[in-house]
Amino acid sequence: MSTILEQIVEKAAEYQDDETGIDTCIDLFCEAEGLDNDLAEAAKRYAFVQGALEAGIPLAVIEGREKLAMNLSDIEVTELGDIKEGPKFVDAFVQEAYWKSSGRDLTDAELDRLNENHSEFVHAQVLDYLYPFHWSSNLEKS
Repeated sequence: MSTILEQIVEKAAEYQDDETGIDTCIDLFCEAEGLDNDLAEAAKRYAFVQGALEAGIPLAVIEGREKLAMNLSDIEVTELGDIKEGPKFVDAFVQEAYWKSSGRDLTDAELDRLNENHSEFVHAQVLDYLYPFHWSSNLEKS
């Protein structure tokens, strides 16, 4: 049995095309059906969460209870820039990673957010890549 939010999203999807996103479609559907704006907003949130869950993003990350970097496993740092720029390595970035919960690779957008918003995490990955034994053992001692 589907909820009212599921039904709204399902019916609104009929309005969707290559240029119209689901949020706009929900607004159009709710307006056409005379449904209230609060219900439209709840349906948009429901559609967002469902889409993120289907993409393999953990609920704790969607809800903001955990940071993106807390759910990463097996980071591969493939671009270091000029090593003479250490210890900051400002040109380094994570090129490939995947989610622990689903094993799904991060999308380009997720990697962009990781690299832009979690520079300390990226820097730690670079140091671990360059000095795997020294860096890791020092972290365990602190």
